[in-house]
Amino acid sequence: MHGIDVVLIPEAGEVVRALREGNGSCFVLTNTRSLPEGEAIELTSNLVRNILELLREDNVVVRFVSRSDSTLRGHVIAEIAVLEKAQVQSTGQGFQAILFAPAFIEAARMTAGDTHWAKVSGEMRPVAETEYSKDSSFGYANSDLRDFLEEKSKGSIKSADVASLSLEVIRLGGPDAVAEILLGVPAGSWVIVNAIDYSDLEIVALGVTRAERLGGTFVFRSGPSFVKPLLGIETVPPVTKEVIWAGLPPRPDTNSRGLVMVGSHTALSTSQMDSLLNNRSVNHLVVDVAQLLVNGAGRLEYVNEVAKQAIESLRENITLISTSRTVVPGADIAENLDIARSVSAGMSHILQLIAAHFPEWVIAKGGITSHDLAVHGLGITRARVLGQLFPGNISVFRPLVASSDCQSIPYIVFPGNVGDENTLTRAVEILEG
Repeated sequence: MHGIDVVLIPEAGEVVRALREGNGSCFVLTNTRSLPEGEAIELTSNLVRNILELLREDNVVVRFVSRSDSTLRGHVIAEIAVLEKAQVQSTGQGFQAILFAPAFIEAARMTAGDTHWAKVSGEMRPVAETEYSKDSSFGYANSDLRDFLEEKSKGSIKSADVASLSLEVIRLGGPDAVAEILLGVPAGSWVIVNAIDYSDLEIVALGVTRAERLGGTFVFRSGPSFVKPLLGIETVPPVTKEVIWAGLPPRPDTNSRGLVMVGSHTALSTSQMDSLLNNRSVNHLVVDVAQLLVNGAGRLEYVNEVAKQAIESLRENITLISTSRTVVPGADIAENLDIARSVSAGMSHILQLIAAHFPEWVIAKGGITSHDLAVHGLGITRARVLGQLFPGNISVFRPLVASSDCQSIPYIVFPGNVGDENTLTRAVEILEG
C-alpha cells in the first residue's frame, strides 16, 4: 500500500477530511483488537454511523472493508454485524454477501481448500496449529474457515451455509464466475475467498466490481492483501531511506538516534530482537510488565525512570525498548485485554516522555503497540503511507497531524507476526543507510 492516508483516531470528521482531500479511500485504525467485544461494537457503530451521516450530501457510495488480522484474531463476527446494521439503516437493505479473505500473500498466509495456512519456521501449517490460534483473547480451534465461522459465531453461522470461491472457480471461471456465485448466494451469506497469489485476489476484485454493477452490495473481512486489488493500487518497489526523509520537516537537533519499541511477545518477535542485538550495536532496555500493572505512584515513578534511561541511551546509540518476555495471564478474556491495554499504555507513556527529545526514527513492533504508540506516544492522528520497507510488509508512515514537531519523525509500523528472524535487523539497516 502507498499514497493513502491513515486516520488513527475514531473521529468521523477526520476520516471524511481524509476521504475528501485524498483519493477517495483511507484507512481508519480503530485498534478494536485491544477492546472487549461490547466496546468494539460501540466504537465501530458510532464511527460508521457518523461517517455515513457526514457523507450523506456527497452523493457517493461508501464501501467498507473490515481490515483485520491475517491470523484470524479479532472480533470477526461482531464487527461485520455492525457494518451490516449500518447498511440496513442507510439503504434499507443488507449486503448480498460478506467476503472473508484473510490472505497475506507476502507473509505466506494463504487460503486453499477453504483452509487458512501460515508459514512458520519455513513450514506451511494450518493456522490453528500455530501460536496465533492460542491467543489469550482470540484463540480458536479451526483452520477450515467454514468451521472457523461457525465456531466464532457460536453456531449462529452454520459451516454448511458458508459459500466459497474456490481456486478452481477463480482461475478457470474468472471474474464472470466469481460474480455469478456472489449474486447467486442467499442474501447475507459469508463467502470464503481462496487465494494463494495476488492474481487470485485480482480476479475476485474484478468479479466483485462486475457483481456491483449488476446491483450487488458487498462487505469484506479482509487480511492485508485483498485491499490492494479492491482499491486498484499498483505494486511499487519498497521505499528507500531517501524517500523516507525526502520532504520531512526539519527535526530539532537533539542528537538522538533511532528507537525501536517492541510490545509484541510472539516467539517471532523475540527471535527478531535477538537477531538485532546480535548483529547491530544496539542498547537494550527491558520494561518489566509487572511494574506496568502496578497502580499509583510506583508505576509512574517506574515509567519516568525507564524514559530517563532511554533518553540518555538515545544520545549514544540506537535503542531497543522491549517488554519483558514472560506473559502475565489474566483470569479470563476481559482481564487479558485489560493487561494488554495497561502494558500498551505504559509503553506509550514512555514514548511520550522520550518524544520531546526527537528520536531520529521510531519502529513500533506489535499490532496494538504500534497503534497506541503512534496516537498516545507521538500524538499522530493522521499519517500518509509512503510504502513498505519490504514487498508488502512493514509500512512507513509520514505523520501529517501529530504533536509538536513529531511530524519530523518517520514512524515504522512493524506487526508482531511478520517477517523472519532477520527482518527487524534489515529494517534498522535500511533506516540507518
